[in-house]
Amino acid sequence: MKNALVLIHLLGALCAGAADYDVSLADFPRLAGEADDTGRLQRAVDAAAKGGVLYLPRGTYGVSSTIQVTNGTSLLMHKSAHVKALAKMPYVFDVDLRKHYRGWSPTPDRDHDYNLFVTGGHIDGDGLASCLHLQHYLHFTLRDTTFMNGYPYGLHVDREGAEVIAQNLYFKGTKNGLAGNVALYTEGNDSQYTDCVMVDYTVGLRATAGANRFTRLHAWGGMVPPKPGEKVGEMLVKSICFQIPGHLNTLKDCYADTGWIGFDIGGYRNQIIGCWYLNNAGCHLDDVTIVRQLSGASLTVADCVFNRNVPHTRVYEGNGSVTWRNITYDSFGPDAELPGEAFFGPEQACATADEWNCLNLVKPVRMDMPAGAFVKKDSCQGWSYPAGARRLAKRFPDAGAGTEVVVRARATCPATKKVELRLHFRGGRIWGTEIPLSTEWTEWRMPLKDLRYFSHWANVPKLDPGETPDARRLETVGFTYGNWLCGDAVDQPHGFEVDYVRIVGR
Repeated sequence: MKNALVLIHLLGALCAGAADYDVSLADFPRLAGEADDTGRLQRAVDAAAKGGVLYLPRGTYGVSSTIQVTNGTSLLMHKSAHVKALAKMPYVFDVDLRKHYRGWSPTPDRDHDYNLFVTGGHIDGDGLASCLHLQHYLHFTLRDTTFMNGYPYGLHVDREGAEVIAQNLYFKGTKNGLAGNVALYTEGNDSQYTDCVMVDYTVGLRATAGANRFTRLHAWGGMVPPKPGEKVGEMLVKSICFQIPGHLNTLKDCYADTGWIGFDIGGYRNQIIGCWYLNNAGCHLDDVTIVRQLSGASLTVADCVFNRNVPHTRVYEGNGSVTWRNITYDSFGPDAELPGEAFFGPEQACATADEWNCLNLVKPVRMDMPAGAFVKKDSCQGWSYPAGARRLAKRFPDAGAGTEVVVRARATCPATKKVELRLHFRGGRIWGTEIPLSTEWTEWRMPLKDLRYFSHWANVPKLDPGETPDARRLETVGFTYGNWLCGDAVDQPHGFEVDYVRIVGR
C-alpha cells in the first residue's frame, strides 16, 4: 500500500509538471492599478533563480513594454499561452545573456549553462513589435513556438553568440501593413534550424553569418489578401523566400514556395541541396527568379526540383560562380536556359517520338482514395508530371504536333469507372477529357482535336481562332479524380493506375 501511494505521488508530480519549472506566472497576479500583464510577467522573470525556469500557463497575456530576460531564466510556455504586444516596442521578449556568459570558457564566478531555452507558446507582435530577440547566447534551444505578426522581425537572433538549436518554429503574418518584415533573421554562427515554417513575411529567412544548417524550412507567401485595388499581396512585393548573404551555410530539403526570389545567395561556399521552388500562380506573382547570386562565389546547387508555374520564370541571375548538379525542371519550355538539368533513363529507351512516354515514369503511378473521400460536393484529388517536351524536341527535332493521345490505365477499385485526363500546354492552355476505366489494363485513344478545352477553369486564356492542341507545346500531364466522376459510388473507395501517356502521329 505504501509503495502504491509513493507511485501515485510521483505520477501526480510528473503530470503537474512539478519537475519542469521553478516559478509559475500563475503565482504573480496583477497589482492594483495594472491594466495589463507587463508588470506580473517581469516580476515572474526576475523572481526565477539563476538558471531557473518560468512557466506560463494557458491564457492570453497582454504587454505594453518589452519583457527583459537578463538573468538566465528559461521560458516554458503552455502551447496555448499567448503573449501579445499592446503598444509599440522593440520586442515582446528580449533575452539578453551578456551577464550570464562572458567569452567562450567558464570563469570562476560564471559557470556556463548550456541548457537555456524558450519553448512552447505563442508570441504575437501584432505589427507593433518584433516577437523575440536573442543575444549573447551560447548553445541556446528554441522549440515549438509560434511567432505571429512580428514587425520588423518574428525572431531576431543577434550576432553576439553561437549554437542556436531551433526546431518546429512557426512564423505567420495575418494582417496588412507589415510589408518588408522578416520572419527569421539570424546574425549568428554555427547553428541548426530544423522544421520551421514561415508564412506571409516579405523575407522568410535572412542569414547574415556563417556555418549554419537550415533543414526542412518552408517559406510560403501569399496568404494575406491584397489591399483593395491591388492584385498582388503586399508581403509578396519584392519578396525573398531564403536570403543568405553569409558564408558556409547549407539549405537542405527546403521549400521556397511563392516568392519573387526563391534563393537570394551571396557570400562564399554556400549550398542549396535537395530544395524545391514553386510559385503559386493564383497569387499573381510573375517575373520571378529562382536563384539570384549578385555577389559571392562558390555556390553549389544540387539535387533540386524547380517548377515554372507562371510565364516569366528566370532560373538564375548572377555572376556565374555556381556549380549546378542534377536539377529537375517542371513545365519549362524547350527554349529555356536550364543549368544542371537532370536526364532520366526511361526516355532514352524510346526508339521514336511516337513511343515517347510523356510521364517519363519507371513504373505505373497509382492513386488510391479512401471511402468517403469525395462525399463533399466538388471535392477532388489529382497529380501532375512534367511531359519532357524539351528533351523530346532535342532528341527528335522534327517531331510534329501529333494526332492522338494514348493512355494505358486501369481502375484499382471496382467502383472507379473513369478518370479525368489533363494536358497542360504553354501559355496556360489546358485540354482534357474523361477516360473510361475497368479493373483490367486497357489502352485508350482519342484524337487531340476532340479533346475538351478547359475554359471552365479560372485563369485559362481564350483560344485563338482555329487553335488546337500541339504536342510540341505540351508541358504537363495530369489526372484528376473527384465527386462528379463517382456516380452512385461516391461513398466507396476509389483508385487508378497509369502506365503511360503518349501522343502519336508525330
